Amino acid sequence: MDNAEKEELLDLVDSQDQVIGTITRSKFQAVIANPPGYIRASEAFIMNRQGQLWVPRRTADKTIAPNGLDFSCAEHVQSGETYLEAMMRGFAEELNMLIQAEDLELKQILKPEPKQPMFRAIYVHRSDNVPSYNPEDFTEYRWLHPQEAVELIKAGEAAKPNLAPAIEEVFLNL
Repeated sequence: MDNAEKEELLDLVDSQDQVIGTITRSKFQAVIANPPGYIRASEAFIMNRQGQLWVPRRTADKTIAPNGLDFSCAEHVQSGETYLEAMMRGFAEELNMLIQAEDLELKQILKPEPKQPMFRAIYVHRSDNVPSYNPEDFTEYRWLHPQEAVELIKAGEAAKPNLAPAIEEVFLNL
């Protein structure tokens, strides 16, 4: 995480997802075991016509899940930003894609959990095209059916900790 990311200002929200203050990303990481509230994140999957998800692999220098499988796109929601605005920003920064609001389908907002103290909006963008991803974020990718992705992760493939549960919740109804 570079200095700009560490000092990213995030909205701090209560259990109803209402803003109660702000916190820097680095400060939230320092108190994640006993946070004073929750933060917000937006995550998206690119899904092709065959029902496969575009699943990239993170770079080795990432703090969380280095070299692990990831969402097609994921962003912290910055202070004053909506889930949708954060996702559109993420597509531009991580995937070099300029997309419009109507290009994203909100599937679900997942509530905070003990090990994930954040509200997480999950979106789907439908496309058969491979994005021109940022090599500072990802090293490679695969098109995987949701069940395949979950099975790989459960078999030991490195991945973001919340990836398999999100796929199960949104696509496999588990």
